Amino acid sequence: MTAARHRNARQPIGPLLAWGFAIAIAVVGVWVALFSRRGDPSLADAAWSPALAVAFTTVGALIVARRPELTVGRLSLAIGLALGLHIAVVAIVAIVDVRPGRLPPVMLGAAVMSSWLQGLGFLLIAALVARFPGGRLPSPRWRVIDALIVAAAVLLPLSSLTPGRLEFPWILQADNPIGLAGVAPDTFVLLGALGGTAGGLAILLSTVALFRTYRRASGPERAQVRWVLAAAVPVVAAVALISVDPEGPLGSVGFAAFLAAPALVPIGIGVAILRYHLYEIDRIVSRSIGYAVVTAVLALVFLTANLVLQAVLAPLVGADTIVVAASTLLIAALFTPVRSRIQRAVDRRFHRARFDAERLASSFADRLRDEVDLDTLRSQTIATAAGAIQPVSAGLWLRAGRPPS
Repeated sequence: MTAARHRNARQPIGPLLAWGFAIAIAVVGVWVALFSRRGDPSLADAAWSPALAVAFTTVGALIVARRPELTVGRLSLAIGLALGLHIAVVAIVAIVDVRPGRLPPVMLGAAVMSSWLQGLGFLLIAALVARFPGGRLPSPRWRVIDALIVAAAVLLPLSSLTPGRLEFPWILQADNPIGLAGVAPDTFVLLGALGGTAGGLAILLSTVALFRTYRRASGPERAQVRWVLAAAVPVVAAVALISVDPEGPLGSVGFAAFLAAPALVPIGIGVAILRYHLYEIDRIVSRSIGYAVVTAVLALVFLTANLVLQAVLAPLVGADTIVVAASTLLIAALFTPVRSRIQRAVDRRFHRARFDAERLASSFADRLRDEVDLDTLRSQTIATAAGAIQPVSAGLWLRAGRPPS
C-alpha cells in the first residue's frame, strides 16, 4: 500500500498541464473562430480542430499519467499538443490581424506554418494507429511507415516557400514573407504534392498494419484493435475519395467525411481503454468521467434554476443577485449527493473492482454485527481482505483478552 501511494504521489504533472492547455486553447480557438477573426467561421476552425485536440490530449494524458513509458500514450498526447499549437498560432495571428495596421511579417510566417502543425498531428495519428495497442510496430519491415511520416513532415513545409500572395480566408491578403522568389513556384508545389502523397501512404499503411495486428491478436487485445479498426476505416475511405476525385463531388463528400472521421480514432482508443481495461487506468478514467458528468448535470441544474427563479422571483424582488445566490446555494446542496450517486454508477461500469470491493466490505460489516465465534470471524476477515484487495498473503492476529477479575 505504501509503495502504491508513493507511485501515485510521484505521478508527473506534465500530462495534467497538457490537458489543461488543450482545454484552454480549445475554448480560445472556438471563441476566436466565431467572433474575433476575418471571414466566415468554418467548421474546421470553430469546432473540428479543437475537438480533436481535446480528444487526443485527454486520452494521452490518462495513459501517460498512469504508464508514462507507453508509446501509445505519448503519441496521443503529442497529437493533441500539435493540434493545440496549431489552434494557438491561428488564434494569435487572427487576433493581431483584426487590429489596425498591417500584419507583421513574423505573424504572416506563423500563419503559413500553422498548417504544418496541423499536418504533423495527422501524421502522428498514422504512427499511433500502426503501434496500437502494444506500442510497437508489427515487425521491422513496417518501419517504412515511419520513413514516410518523416518524409511528409519534411516535404510539406517546403510548399510554404512558394512566393506570391497568401490567400487565407481568416487574415488580410499579403505577400508570403518566407517565399523564395528565385525558385520556380512549381518546384514547391511538386514538393508539397510529394509530401501529401507520402502522408497519405503512411495513413494507408498504418491501417493495413493495424489489420495485421488484428489478425494475429487474440482475446482482449483483439477486441481493443477492433474498436480502433472501426474508427480508422472511415478515415481511409475519406482520404481515398479525396484522392480519387479531389475537385469533384466524390472529393466533396470525402472532405465532409474527413472533417468528422479523425475524431473517431481517439474515441475508439478511449472505448478500448474503458471497456477492456487497457493499461489499468480504470480509477483515473472513472474519476474523470464521474466529475465530467457531475459538472454537466450541475451546470444544467444551475441554468434551469436560474431561468425558473428569474421568472418567479424577478417580478417580486426585482434583482438578479438573489436569483444567482439561490441557484448557487442549490448547487452547493446538491453537489455531494449528486456526485455520490453518479460516481457509484460510473464505478459500477468502468471501475468494477473498486465497486465489488466496497460491496464486499459492506456485506462483511453487516455479518460482523451478529458474529461471535472467533474462528468464523477470523476466516471471514481473511476471506474479505483477500477478495477486496487481493494481497499476496494474509493473516489475522487477535490480542489476548484480559482475564476477568
